[in-house]
Amino acid sequence: MKNFHSQPLFFLLLLLLISFATRVQAQNAVDFDGINDYVSVPNASALIANGNISMALWVYPTNPSPNYPNFDGIIGFRNDINADFYLLHLTTTTLEARFRNSAGTNFNTSVTGITLNTWQHLVMTYDGSTLKVYRNGVLNASVAASGTITSTTTPFNIGYLPYSSANFYLDGRVDDACLWNKALTANEVSVLYNACGPNLADANLKLCYEFNQGTAGGNNTSITQAIDSKGNINGTFNGFAMTGTVSNFIAYGTGTYGTISPSATCSYTSPSGNYTWNYSGTYHDTIQNSNGCDSLMTINLTINGNGYATLSPKVCTSYTSPSGNYTWTNSGTYHDTITSAAGCDSVLTINLTVKGASASQVVDSACLSYLSPSGNYTWTTSGVYHDTILTSLGCDSTMTILLTILERDSATLSPQVCDQYVSPSGKVWTTSGTYVDTVYNVNACDSIYVINLTVTTVDTGVTLNGESFTANASGAIYQWLDCDQNLAIIGGATAQSFWPSQTGNYAVVVTQNGCSDTSSCIYILLDGLDELFSRSIQVSPNPNAGNFTVSLGQNYTDVTTEMLNLTGQVLERKSFSRVNSINLHSNVSQGLYLLKVTADGRQGVIKVRVE
Repeated sequence: MKNFHSQPLFFLLLLLLISFATRVQAQNAVDFDGINDYVSVPNASALIANGNISMALWVYPTNPSPNYPNFDGIIGFRNDINADFYLLHLTTTTLEARFRNSAGTNFNTSVTGITLNTWQHLVMTYDGSTLKVYRNGVLNASVAASGTITSTTTPFNIGYLPYSSANFYLDGRVDDACLWNKALTANEVSVLYNACGPNLADANLKLCYEFNQGTAGGNNTSITQAIDSKGNINGTFNGFAMTGTVSNFIAYGTGTYGTISPSATCSYTSPSGNYTWNYSGTYHDTIQNSNGCDSLMTINLTINGNGYATLSPKVCTSYTSPSGNYTWTNSGTYHDTITSAAGCDSVLTINLTVKGASASQVVDSACLSYLSPSGNYTWTTSGVYHDTILTSLGCDSTMTILLTILERDSATLSPQVCDQYVSPSGKVWTTSGTYVDTVYNVNACDSIYVINLTVTTVDTGVTLNGESFTANASGAIYQWLDCDQNLAIIGGATAQSFWPSQTGNYAVVVTQNGCSDTSSCIYILLDGLDELFSRSIQVSPNPNAGNFTVSLGQNYTDVTTEMLNLTGQVLERKSFSRVNSINLHSNVSQGLYLLKVTADGRQGVIKVRVE
């Protein structure tokens, strides 16, 4: 039977098939780890400001489930304000393409048909009226758009797009990332896709990173910049390990280019003629297509009548090899050769396990009863027992079992706690009652607890009555505190009611049935208030939206208004001269406030609600 490579007609058809498949170059690309790798080009927006734009690249995405905050930023400009032109891997099979002009208006479209673990060519263009995206040389998505980008300081990023609360890093590979200050036509996109690389002589091509640097998979730690083939702005490698097959330079085309599935007898020579394979398996080969570009092939090869295999027999005493030439009685790795029906050798690797009858000793324990390993016996008392089981090889294994039978524990608890109780198993109860809890004791047996629980809660409510406070809890022990003095104890203030001597924030510690808790701090305003003057102040409307009129009842020479929150904090202060009515505009948020008015030495307070 002839080998595949010796069949000229079939080989010609294969070359034609490859010429229509995805073109790749046998040069370097860059692998991005999806964690912190990216290439940044500072101030690159100056190259495309106030004009049309195009960008292109080969990309090999590998993130199977992009989602927030794990979107994959592929390429472009993004400041989320006035300069966006980017491609973002949004779902497994779709990209988001966005153009945001200098006015902050953004235009989006969705690119479909994205394939994981495959090289594909993407081109994004904007001609002043339409945003377009091409995939593998064919228009995939478009949307009407307008405006320009005027920013000259926005960086051009590859493998990364910034966002206010997250950074989107690419998990995948990139090659030939380029930027133009014009909108490529459909014909130019097709030529670019079918070429081995970009046309560096194009005057409108402003940036192009071919990544043909370093050694694929080697130590490239001395390389810190991505060379711009146009010589305008070199990019900076950020976060790359630059060694190994991830986060480093790799050979372009490490993904699948084309696949064939030939079969042969005994051996097979690859299409390039560089390799001869004797066994079935998956192999790779490189040939030149009709454009003179290197093309990578995956070969799923079937060799008829030849091969190799691994056997892992397990026996009790001895094993005879498939050829009949050997008999082995000890465990180990052996080799044997047999002849197939086609007359080809097949090599066998035999990982042999020889295991006869065995004996073992087991020390075990159980709660109340124990079922033997064979399932034939149940023992309820501690002792030494014997059992026999068959191993997975069908060999007898005798076991001696040193058994301890454990008992269950039980107890009754009567805890008295404040606020809440955490049970032995970790349950939390906040009300009195009888509960049952189950935990494992040190012997791994259930321990059952009956818990007669008493939970005491403290009422820390406080009522403000004019110029005094009253604790809501009756028959308790009280201690009033000055919140403005770091909760300092107020000497002698131990009654249920408390009359403060000055404006401030106060709280009370209430002790009931052996439990104590502290109320919230409450503000009271006392000093210098003129109750008659307070009643003369009129606010209209009240409630209001922040704009209201304050009527004072008569003319005053010097007037000051202060807007306070309920904790006494001054939020706004304003002064007026020779007025009897004031129009106020307040910028406070919705809520209840105190308006304090000082007029010719008189002070008054009135509540104002802002809605």
